[in-house]
Amino acid sequence: MGHFMFWTEDENTGKTVYTQADLDTYTSIVYLDTSTDEIERRRAGDMQRQRGVAHAWHIQRWKDEEKARLRELCHDNGILFSIMTAGEDDYSRVLKMLQYHLCTVEMNEGLVLAEVDKLITSNQEPQIVVVLDADKTLAPVDTGALYWELLKEWSDGTADNIGDPVSSLFQHSAWKYSYSAFRQATLLYNDSASASEFERLCDLTAIQVDLFPELMSLLRRGLNRQHLQVLVITSGLRRVWEKVLLRHGLGSDVSVIGGGRMDDGYVVTPLSKRSVVQHLQTRHKMRVWAVGDSPIDLPMLQAADRAVVVVTNEGVRSRTMESALQSAIDHEGLVAQQLLLPAHVRPRLSTRQLPLMDDIDRKITTDIHLQFHHFTETPAAKLLMTPMRDARISGVALREAHRRVGWFLAVQCLSAVMNLERKPIVHVQGQNTDGYCFENEARTTIVAMMRGGESMAFGVNDAMPTAYFVHAFEAKDVTNLHLNGQTTVVLVDAVVNSGASVVQFVRHIRGEHPQIRIIVMTGVIYRGSLHRGGVIHGLSKEGLLTIIALRVSENSFKGSRGTDTGNRLFMTTHLK
Repeated sequence: MGHFMFWTEDENTGKTVYTQADLDTYTSIVYLDTSTDEIERRRAGDMQRQRGVAHAWHIQRWKDEEKARLRELCHDNGILFSIMTAGEDDYSRVLKMLQYHLCTVEMNEGLVLAEVDKLITSNQEPQIVVVLDADKTLAPVDTGALYWELLKEWSDGTADNIGDPVSSLFQHSAWKYSYSAFRQATLLYNDSASASEFERLCDLTAIQVDLFPELMSLLRRGLNRQHLQVLVITSGLRRVWEKVLLRHGLGSDVSVIGGGRMDDGYVVTPLSKRSVVQHLQTRHKMRVWAVGDSPIDLPMLQAADRAVVVVTNEGVRSRTMESALQSAIDHEGLVAQQLLLPAHVRPRLSTRQLPLMDDIDRKITTDIHLQFHHFTETPAAKLLMTPMRDARISGVALREAHRRVGWFLAVQCLSAVMNLERKPIVHVQGQNTDGYCFENEARTTIVAMMRGGESMAFGVNDAMPTAYFVHAFEAKDVTNLHLNGQTTVVLVDAVVNSGASVVQFVRHIRGEHPQIRIIVMTGVIYRGSLHRGGVIHGLSKEGLLTIIALRVSENSFKGSRGTDTGNRLFMTTHLK
């Protein structure tokens, strides 16, 4: 607590009472903005001191000058500055303000990643997450600059001297793109309008934003793909982008990570963007595409599995990105492609250093090499898995249960993966009509991975009776005789635990016929084998692989004797 300026009414300017040591010491300053009427009342009621005359106009001038000078000094010295209007709930607001000012980089990153964890839904199990910047990436506009323009218009001239303080902040040598700069930007937005006014300004801003059609298609694709999720991460105003997406029919499905107001609790910095990408890769075991346009996005572009630089019209694009991009390519090993929006704009750098990307929507879709389907929580799966897990059931009854699962997975899911084709049949009433079978059914090879996979493989064969059927104890048992002229191989095993056996079969088959489609079908698969670092996940880098499972298990368990699936199927539980 302290004073900044003293100013009597007969003086032209006030006298500041601070030292350079103060500026070197303080990291945050909160200005308590008490109303002019309240200050007059307090001065009049002060019986302890003799105070000179100070009319309302002078008190207001004094306050305005203090705020302007303090803001300028804090701006030049890298000190967080905020204004808090005095009111009845001063204590709780001061506490919230202090908590905000005391939030460290580590605390902030924790809050951002916690938000990511909430948004990544485990039941979707996406393999690919597309992380997109917002301003000048999703649309050719800087919504922050637009916000300040609208504030000036909306304020009836009272904010004519505001300009765009956030842009000025990031351009200042004391701030640049530091963590403190993003915290201060939030305080500037916080001070600019009340909560309700801020919402209204965000509405007005969002109305003027039209998304690039090419990225609209990508955003919509994320809604309809089980293996793909889209996250928008912005260092700007989260509420604006939520409203933009809502206006384009995407708001309830595409999540936005970002701040803008103190109540949001966190800010999104370049470090935050990189941390989000790395967190998705390591914690959630996902492949990440990052899409951005400016130096703020470079850390996440460098961390991502695939990086795309959006290049817009020269009047809109970041002026500092060219040199930053060149440096990242030359000295930090950035590998990226550029997406021209619209397609006729001048590319950045050279297309040798930064190759062009066209049809990003299709490129991301085809990057999903591991397609995974399961029925874990469905009523059908719960019924079908019951006899398979019942220790009292073995032998013929268990083999029949496995056979039913094979038929169910083939009819319910494999039919959609492989597609169907018409075949002529004779209707019971005598006329010809259309029936259906699996597409290229006769050019499909079913491989029963012995011995646990045999019963389920018979069930698959029931659904596609004209397919080849092969018993294989080892990968080498599948020969060219079983593969020549075939389009698809369906590998069937009762249980996939580590996935090591599946990997051996897949690599052997690909070695013989690299272009053949491989589909793995199983009753239960261990989730860890599918995650980044798991052996099956590693196969996705080598080519397209589809896995169909009745259910997913969180436990890795290798049975023996009475708990071994093969022994239970064939009544050999007494054997080692």
